[in-house]
Amino acid sequence: MRRIVSAFVGVLVCGFALFGSGAVSAAGATTLALASVSLDGNAPANVVFLTGDWGGDVLRVQGTTDATSPLTVTVGSQPCAAPPTLTGSAADFDVACVLPVLPTGQALDVTVSMGGQTATLPNAVVVPRQPTVSSVSGCADNADGSTSLCPAAGGVSLTLTGTNFANDLVALVGGQVCANLAVTSTTTATCILPSGSGAQPVTIASGVGVVLTTLTISYAAPPLPPLPAPANVTAVPGDGTATVTWSTAAAPTATAFQVTPSAGGATMPPVTFSLPDSGAPATMSVKVAGLADGVPVTFTVAAVSGSRVGTESAATAPVVPSAPPSAPVGLTIRQALSHLTLSWTAPGSNGGSALTGYTVTPYRDGVAQPAITVPTSATSVQPKLPTGIYVFVVSAVNAAGTGPASAPSVPVLVVGGLG
Repeated sequence: MRRIVSAFVGVLVCGFALFGSGAVSAAGATTLALASVSLDGNAPANVVFLTGDWGGDVLRVQGTTDATSPLTVTVGSQPCAAPPTLTGSAADFDVACVLPVLPTGQALDVTVSMGGQTATLPNAVVVPRQPTVSSVSGCADNADGSTSLCPAAGGVSLTLTGTNFANDLVALVGGQVCANLAVTSTTTATCILPSGSGAQPVTIASGVGVVLTTLTISYAAPPLPPLPAPANVTAVPGDGTATVTWSTAAAPTATAFQVTPSAGGATMPPVTFSLPDSGAPATMSVKVAGLADGVPVTFTVAAVSGSRVGTESAATAPVVPSAPPSAPVGLTIRQALSHLTLSWTAPGSNGGSALTGYTVTPYRDGVAQPAITVPTSATSVQPKLPTGIYVFVVSAVNAAGTGPASAPSVPVLVVGGLG
């Protein structure tokens, strides 16, 4: 198993030389004795703390013996490979032992057997308990303490909750070390979130290896301030159109403005006004086309920056797009001794806006004479004109302007003093 945390050796200072128990010969000499254990070439000691991957580490067992039989090593109840290096009687031996996978949370005896003799170093290999992590919390931007929207730049304090935490604990978020980790108890630890993006897995490691979890931390860019709403929004109607005007102290990040019409209770597709490279002018306007004549419409305006749409302005007062009315029809002239009467029929379409009056234009020898204004309530007029031959036309008027003229009347002689 690949080592993920450097090994270290804990040495118990007992104040005297400690030897493992061994068989005694008839002459009283100890023929098998254990002096020390060590881990991967570290200094010999009486107790080895496993702080690398448990299983696969190389344990060295040192002692003396006058036997020459093959030697075996057992850690706890599990044997491990230990090719003897004995060269003769009463020789010092130094045996390499590849550790098996060992149970965590225990201190295990190391026992050496040779030629029917055994010697033991009690509690010589200590395997810490494997930690677990059940939750991570503490992103400062979340009121509920969750990690669903951690700041992309990192730097906030996280709290890890789990079991069997020790001072050799390491926490990783998306493969980066969660810095300044402090173990405050066997169940809690704190660290500083590294920078990142998207959803990143949480992993912990310790003296007993890497511990994968199902936990993730989701990074998000810090929230940007809202774009301010435009002010002084007004609309002027036209024929199937309206010109919307507004002013604003635009946010520095605004790149455009979005003008949204609403008519008949339905929101229509917005129209975008892109800012020039020089920035936002003091007053902006855009002509919105495709509106229905005769249908009231309101408008709101919002600043745009990238994919963000800012706060909408208050809606304008309703305006009614309209076209000029169609031409009146049926223009007729009745002439009496004392006056002239022109009559017509109202136009078939008012263009979406109520009529505000009529304009009657006399032509004398093909030249337009001053127009005569007629109120909406009238459909006839008795003009007073100088003597001459005249042709007359009549046009209807609404808020959008003056419509087309009617068909011209027949020429008629006007005698001054009769009209």
